[in-house]
This record gives sequence, structure tokens and C-alpha cells, in this order.
Amino acid sequence: MKTSIQNLNNNKQTLTTKTTTMKTLTLTMTSLFLSVLMIFTSCSKNQEMINPTQPNDVLSQEFLTDLENMSYEYTTDQGQRIWPIVGRVVACDAIGGLFTYMSDNNSSWEDIGWGAAGFSLSYVCGAAKVSVTSDSLPICSIPWFNDISKYVELTNPNSKNYMEKIGMLHNDYVPEILLTWAKDNKGLYNAMCVESNSKDLISKKDFNSTAYSFSKCKGEQDFIKFINNSTFPKATKLILSNYITVMFNAKSIAAFQNYSVNVENMVVAHKGLKKETKDGLLLTMSVAKHSANLWNSVL
Repeated sequence: MKTSIQNLNNNKQTLTTKTTTMKTLTLTMTSLFLSVLMIFTSCSKNQEMINPTQPNDVLSQEFLTDLENMSYEYTTDQGQRIWPIVGRVVACDAIGGLFTYMSDNNSSWEDIGWGAAGFSLSYVCGAAKVSVTSDSLPICSIPWFNDISKYVELTNPNSKNYMEKIGMLHNDYVPEILLTWAKDNKGLYNAMCVESNSKDLISKKDFNSTAYSFSKCKGEQDFIKFINNSTFPKATKLILSNYITVMFNAKSIAAFQNYSVNVENMVVAHKGLKKETKDGLLLTMSVAKHSANLWNSVL
């Protein structure tokens, strides 16, 4: 009887030991699993920080609010007081540069500069009733033909805009295209091709069709409509629509250029925009700033 009781106690003790061992093992395995899970989660988060994936542009509400509030500082309620033909040519310049970039993301800065210069000349010559494809009226007959080659750059560069050079190139290329056009009298696009000597220049078909669309734009709302009907990214459309509105209603050219620099800096700093979107916006604004001084000096 004593032996049976002792055996029973021994069995209970063994069972208790096994139970304790199993609990300990279970806790250990759970702890190990959580530790491994935390390690993988941490690695995953770190990997996301190292290699961020951003399929779409995301504009913060703070960015949009600042953009809207800033526009009031640089505009006037007196209407389009400083932008007759100049404003339209500048808009054509800037959007033309962006269109050239969007047509081929591998375009060089030089190709984009040539494209922007070509679009502005197409617009301003059309306004002057000069055909860009025939020799019906020589380009050198335009009153400002000789003045534009004398232009000295006035635009202060924005060191934070890494696409700033494109605006400078645009102002250099406009008189070069004009001089070649005047010499051979074979049309605007041919002069662009000769001067650029590039195989990656925007195609003649795309250039002519887009230049024709620009020729129909007579003011602020027409250019905004062109932007909204384009294939530009949604963030680009939103920012540029506001940008064009401020440009056409700016207090002065200096006010517009100061506004542009501030928007450029906001674009550079915004982490929600893809690089391709930033590139397009920054080159557009660089061309607009530089173009404003060039055309205001001759028109």
C-alpha cells in the first residue's frame, strides 16, 4: 500500500515536472518567435527606408495650403496688367519645355532647351503673322529681330533648382534659331534641327501639332485648359494650373520670379513627389523665369 502511494506521488511529481518543462518550452518558443518576428519587421521597415517605393505623387495638405496662400502675396486684383503677348509667350515656352521632356524622358537638357525655344518662337512669330514653315515673310523683317541677339541675361539663378540650366539654355537658343532661320529661310523646325544637331529632338509631327494647339491659347484659362487636357501627372497639373494663374496676374515680373523661386524650393523639398515629376516642374519654372526677362526686353 505504501509502495502504491509512493508510486502515485512519484507519478504526480513527474507529471508536474513535465508540465513545468512544457510551459517553459512553450514560453521560450513564443519568446523566440516574437523575437524573430520583431527582427524581420525591423528589417522590413529599414529596407523600406533604404529603398522607398513611391508609385504615385502624394501632395500634402500643408503643401497645397502654402501654395494657395503664397499666391495672394504676388498677385494683383487689377487683372492681367503686365502680361499681354509676353505672358502668353512665356506660358508657351514653359509648357513647351515640359511637353518636350514628357515626350521623351531621356531627352537631354539641351534638347529640352531647343524644344522650349522653338515653341516660343512659333507662338510669337504666329502672333506677328510670320509663317514658321514658308518664306512668305522673312523672319528678319520682324521689328525685334535685331534686338533679341543683344539680350544680356538678367535672371538670377535659383541654386536650389537643379534644372535651372535649362532656362538659361532656352535664352541662348532663341537667337541662335532665329539667325539660322534668317540665313537659310527654310522654316523654324529646320533651323532647330540645324542648330541642335541632335537626333533626339522632338519630332516634327509632335512639334507642329503642339505648336498649333498653343496658337489657339489666347490667355490664362486657355493654357490651364491645355494643361488639364494633357497627359501630365495629376500633381503637375494641379501645381502648374496655380502657377500659370499667378504668372498671368502677377504684380510685376520681379514678383512672378520671386514667386517662382519659392514654389521651386517647395517642390524640391517635398518628399511626396516622384523625381520625374519634380524634374518636369522645375525645368518648366526655370524656363518661365528666364523667358519672362528675355521676351519682356524685346516685345
